Amino acid sequence: MVNNNDPRVFYDTLLRALQDYLISRLGLVPAQLNLANVRFRLAERQVPESHIQTLLGLWQTCEQALFAGQTQTTNPQATWQTAENLIQDLERDLHK
Repeated sequence: MVNNNDPRVFYDTLLRALQDYLISRLGLVPAQLNLANVRFRLAERQVPESHIQTLLGLWQTCEQALFAGQTQTTNPQATWQTAENLIQDLERDLHK
């Protein structure tokens, strides 16, 4: 999935996929999709704080790459791996 030719496309796609996943798994509507709401919903479902922090960091990395022009300071491959690991962790956490 990592597209080294256009990091903005990569980070935009990753952020949208992450947000779609959270909307689906947490039963949110798009208008409720913000970091505070997501944090609350995950904590409410007893997701470990370390996983919540990873999610918030990933979200922030994507936003910084998209809106602050920091694509040169990011590592798309590492970000992708973090996202994969996070989704696996969240799937385990949310199925408890």
